[in-house]
Amino acid sequence: MRLNFRAKLTALVGIAAVALLLVIVVGATSARRVDSQLEAVQQYYLPRLELGPKLEGDFEQLRRSFQDAVAARDRDALASAAELKSTLLGRLDPVRGAVAPADVSDLRVAIEDYFAAAREVSERLIADETGEDLIGAMARMQEKQQRARERLERVTVVDRPGLANAFATISRAEEVAGTYRLWISLSCLVAAVALSWALSRGVLRSLSELGAGLERFGEGHFDKGVDVIGGDELAEVAKQANRMARSLARLSRERERAEVALKQSNRELEAFSYSVAHDLRAPLRAINGFSRALMEDLGEKVDGDLKDLLNRIGAAAQRMGELIDALLAMSRVSRVELQRERVDLTRAAETTVRQLRAITPNRGVDFSNQPNVVAEGDPALLRAVLDNLLGNAWKFTGARPDAHISFGCSLQEGETVYFVKDDGAGFDMAHASKLFTPFQRLHQAGEFPGTGIGLATVQRIVQRHGGRIWAEGKVREGAAFYFTLSPGAQGT
Repeated sequence: MRLNFRAKLTALVGIAAVALLLVIVVGATSARRVDSQLEAVQQYYLPRLELGPKLEGDFEQLRRSFQDAVAARDRDALASAAELKSTLLGRLDPVRGAVAPADVSDLRVAIEDYFAAAREVSERLIADETGEDLIGAMARMQEKQQRARERLERVTVVDRPGLANAFATISRAEEVAGTYRLWISLSCLVAAVALSWALSRGVLRSLSELGAGLERFGEGHFDKGVDVIGGDELAEVAKQANRMARSLARLSRERERAEVALKQSNRELEAFSYSVAHDLRAPLRAINGFSRALMEDLGEKVDGDLKDLLNRIGAAAQRMGELIDALLAMSRVSRVELQRERVDLTRAAETTVRQLRAITPNRGVDFSNQPNVVAEGDPALLRAVLDNLLGNAWKFTGARPDAHISFGCSLQEGETVYFVKDDGAGFDMAHASKLFTPFQRLHQAGEFPGTGIGLATVQRIVQRHGGRIWAEGKVREGAAFYFTLSPGAQGT
């Protein structure tokens, strides 16, 4: 059974969780054992270690208190001995869990007996009593003192082998826990590494095959699909990629057929356009020629009205010829194949203005040309853009004796925007949408000549370069045309 990525990752997480749980359980078990041993040491051994010096000190003070009372011959000093006895016996109450009750009881009795015997002897010595009875009493006191010391040692003696064994048990518990943790960690680590290696090996192999397949698809080779063995998510991605490849192959075949049909249609359309243009030019030439022939044949017989009509016929025929040429030029712009290269727009703009100055040498136009303006695109088409925009600026500033035209570019929101500005006739922004429509004019033909095709041609060129064009203006205050060019755009 093959596992998918989710199952494999779940297994990895499960191994980590089990390892963590086992480490916690082992740690908790070891901690309980250590705590129990430490509690035994704290409750049984430590109180004895602390109790011994205190009881011995108190007992020594009790013994000396009797000696001091006898030496001072002060019966009242014997009261302090009673307080010392109470203090000594009071120390036994907090350590009942560490000392056997029978030993505590024997010690109490021994101390009480010694205290009674010592008090009796001390009182008789203070009274200067002598004799064999006193000696016998002192001997009995010594015996009770020795018995009290023996009971005291029994109570305070520490089982050092037992203490050492308790600490050894704690150490062994910690060592065992550490060993278990180590083996658990190593086992889980080995399992996780093995599963991760198998997972990564399968993923890398599948990704490699998938990447190679997608690269083939990107190059247009759809005949060989992606071969990813397994039932995981990458295999499903491979199946989807293969389905996509089959769809792309079908679309590619349909596109090739469409391109063949489109090329044939374009050839037929181009032939039709040239045929129509040729057929239209022939009668136009005839009309123009006949009108001139009439004027020459009639000579002085032609009156003013007839001459004006004949001139109008010739001008209309000439304008129709210009419109035909402009339409053919715009049609060629849509069909010509783009040749992309680096174009010096500053030099192209300078060349265009120089030609305009040569045509109208009497014009005084101040032209500002930004240096080092370059773009990537078709040189001929980009020069056509500048010819149309600068030609329009030159034309629409004809009424100004001190006209100013500028060309340049600026960076706006990370995009290079080129511009041609003038201070000429301008236009009403309410009609700006008509600027780039063929044959749509915002000024009278008698005021500013033209075919109305230039800006539509400019828009097609800019769009073929993946850019956009727009205009801003005010009546009698000038106009500004802005356009962008996308370096990565492909011609269509």
